[in-house]
Amino acid sequence: MAILTATKHDGDSLNADVVIITTGRRRIPANSGILASASPVLTNIIEKPSKSNGGSSKRVIKILGVPCDAVSIFVRFLYSPSLTEKEMEKYGIHLLALSHVYMVAQLKQRCTKGVGARVTVENVVDVLQLARLCDAPDLWLKCMRLIHTKFKTVEQTEGWKFLQEHDPFLELDILQFIDDAELKRVDGKGCLRCKRMIQLLRLHSSVCDQSESCRVPLCRQFKKRGEKEKKMVEDTKWKVLVRRVASAKAMSSLSQSKKNKSEVLLKEEAEDFIRIRKKLI
Repeated sequence: MAILTATKHDGDSLNADVVIITTGRRRIPANSGILASASPVLTNIIEKPSKSNGGSSKRVIKILGVPCDAVSIFVRFLYSPSLTEKEMEKYGIHLLALSHVYMVAQLKQRCTKGVGARVTVENVVDVLQLARLCDAPDLWLKCMRLIHTKFKTVEQTEGWKFLQEHDPFLELDILQFIDDAELKRVDGKGCLRCKRMIQLLRLHSSVCDQSESCRVPLCRQFKKRGEKEKKMVEDTKWKVLVRRVASAKAMSSLSQSKKNKSEVLLKEEAEDFIRIRKKLI
C-alpha cells in the first residue's frame, strides 16, 4: 500500500506548490521557491513546462533510487541546513549522492566529512567508488590511504572481490596509488626492484595474446589500460589531423582568393595602361 505523508518543513506546508514523490510512493509537499534557491538542478526542473497532472496544480518531482527517509531529510535540509549524527550514520551515503546530483554544495561538504569519518575496512571500496562518482576528492584520497595501510585486510572483503570482477581500472588505480606511495616512502627515491617489476608486467601485457586467461598478475588490467590510452592517443591524433586539414583548406581558399584578386587588379591596370597609351597617340 502506498505511503502518503505530508511532511512539514520550516513554514507552513499550505504554501507548498510542489510534490516530491519517492521510491516508496511517499509524497512530500514543498515550496518551489525554497527548492530553487537551494539547488540549481531543481531550479531547472521547476522552470520546465509542466505536463498535466490529473487536474492538480502542483508540480510533481520524482526523486527515486534512495530510501524515502533519506529524501525527506534531504528536502528538510534544503529548508534548514541541519543534520543529526544519527541521520548521517544511517543515510550519509545516500545524502552524499543526492547532494551531488542536485548540486547542494553545503550538504555535499557535510556528507563528505561525515561519510569520511565513518569509513571502515569493510566499506572502504564501496565508499571509494561513491567518492569517484560524486567527484569528492578529499573522500577519495582518504579511502585510498586507508586501503594502502590496510590492504591485506581489504583484499579479503567482498567489496574488493566485486571490484576485481567488475572494475579493473579502479583496481589498477588503487594498485598504482599503493605503488607510488611505497616509492615515496623508500627514501623518497623509490624501490628500483618495484619499478623494474612494474615494467616487466607491462612489457608482458603488451605482448600477451591471452590476457583474459593469463595468470600473470595485472596482465588483463594493463592490457585494457593500454587499449584505453591508445584510443585516447588515436583520438588526439585524429583531432590534430582534422585541424590541419581545416587549416590547409582555409589557407588554400585564402590563397585562391588573393590570386583571383591579383588577376583582377592586373587586368584593370592593363586596361588603364591601354587607355592612357591611346590618348597619348
